[in-house]
Amino acid sequence: MLARLYGCELNDLFGLPPEPSDAGLFGVVQLHRLLTRARQDIADLKTLVIPRIEAIEGQLAQASTLSETAAQNADELATIFARYAARRPQPQSTDE
Repeated sequence: MLARLYGCELNDLFGLPPEPSDAGLFGVVQLHRLLTRARQDIADLKTLVIPRIEAIEGQLAQASTLSETAAQNADELATIFARYAARRPQPQSTDE
């Protein structure tokens, strides 16, 4: 995906840089531009994307804790209602 974004091959991103004699000055300039752009993309990831991912992970953890607490409260409420219903006098049947 990065290779496609930069218009190069995957080996160009992770392989050894070409020797200046093989690529000529034009190749070195292209490599410099590619590396500069890659550095900027990495900086953007560090400052823009990663903090947002970390914030979302924190929010998910909080939501999980809240849902567990809500489930516990619901269970306790059901128990309270069951106790109340058991203590409540039952109406007399008038079928007799």
